[in-house]
Amino acid sequence: MADQEEIQRLRGILLHRQAQYVILEEFLWGLVEDLERLERELAQLEARDSRPRISLRLIKFYKGLLRRQQESRF
Repeated sequence: MADQEEIQRLRGILLHRQAQYVILEEFLWGLVEDLERLERELAQLEARDSRPRISLRLIKFYKGLLRRQQESRF
């Protein structure tokens, strides 16, 4: 009986961790999408002004970093 309770407890923990992982994964993909949008907007600003406030290279770096991190999880 104690073994069954421990199995149930561990299943609950596993399900909770899986749910957290899904939420984090969705958040990270949303962040990648936001960075892509910022990249497009900044490219437009750079076309008009050669002195943007945020570096396009920095945005590309973080976007690439997030993409590699997401792809390495699969």
